[in-house]
Amino acid sequence: MGGEPGKVSLVTGRHIDYINTKGCLVGCDSAGLVAETGTGYETPWKVGDRVAALAHGGNSLQQEDGAFAERIAVKADLQMHAPPHLSFEEAATLGAGVVTCGQGLAFIYGGSSATGSLGIQFAKLAGYRVITTCSLRNFDLVKSVGAEAVFDYNDPEFTAKTNDYTKGNLNYVWDTIALLDSAKICSEVISPGGRYGSILRVEFPRKDDTTTMSMGYTATSRESA
Repeated sequence: MGGEPGKVSLVTGRHIDYINTKGCLVGCDSAGLVAETGTGYETPWKVGDRVAALAHGGNSLQQEDGAFAERIAVKADLQMHAPPHLSFEEAATLGAGVVTCGQGLAFIYGGSSATGSLGIQFAKLAGYRVITTCSLRNFDLVKSVGAEAVFDYNDPEFTAKTNDYTKGNLNYVWDTIALLDSAKICSEVISPGGRYGSILRVEFPRKDDTTTMSMGYTATSRESA
């Protein structure tokens, strides 16, 4: 894919330092033009289509995966049409974020993050009332994409204010930061028997809730290291 068939226009990713297996192609997000199509998928892609793509960069068990190359091979059903009003630079920000949030939706911890802000929009489209967290400077941003209530995770009264708003009835939590601190905060507002999802493996402090982990790579359905 690329600005012309066969050429990648823009790619992003941060696996160069994190996963350093010799020979792995890295990079997760890209945008460009379809240069060649295959078989065994549902979306009727054509050569020349503008796409925003997700690749499993840094996959040591499938080393040709990744986006940092002039020509890349990606899973066809995980790609999306790049809107015509977006430049390749803008479209290259969509891949991993959209695919990740398409797999998990709820009270969104980290609503102003790239994945979190997309998740708010997906949740609204799915019919959820969305509440989220972020720092004070990003309140207007997350409200503009659909959050009906926003709470500052730095506020000492965060837990009390959130539980007061939800009346203690919050069954779905999605943690787009996925650190021990964010998991702890989420555990203080989720209801017993709720579902906590995260985009990375993280230990959740409570045992009375169901926990899941789903990241962009989960959608590829491939074994990876």
